[in-house]
Amino acid sequence: MKSKTLIAGYSLLLVMLLGIAVLIIQTQPTIVATLKINPSFVSLEELPEDEFGVIIELPKPYKTSDINASTVYVEGVLQNCNPDMPRVTPKNFKIKVDGPSFVYLLAVKIGHMGPGIKVPVTVTVTGELNDGTPFQGTDEITVMTAHIDPHPNP
Repeated sequence: MKSKTLIAGYSLLLVMLLGIAVLIIQTQPTIVATLKINPSFVSLEELPEDEFGVIIELPKPYKTSDINASTVYVEGVLQNCNPDMPRVTPKNFKIKVDGPSFVYLLAVKIGHMGPGIKVPVTVTVTGELNDGTPFQGTDEITVMTAHIDPHPNP
């Protein structure tokens, strides 16, 4: 009977410790990264053939070499880095995003806007370091909506 009480007590203690550990992991602060997207202007008139460059910089003491490339999302879409990417330097972490796919994501965000106007669009990139620490950064690019009204009056 004593051994069952001891086992139950140790089990309860273990569950409590695991719960505290999970709580600590879940409340880890998100690193605010600096983000640069190139080009910073795009028109919806024609799909770009080239890729967009996304450069992520982390504040000190974090290192860009600690970014886990398999966790990098641009606007919620996982980025499968091509063999040449990511390019990592001591100052930044660079990936390339497929141009037509990226423009489609932007078009969805501003699809309700009128034709022929310039719209500032905030782009968010998220990811994790190799130790699981999350990071997030935003940049604003300008998108020119198409000049043709997709819903002309009858």
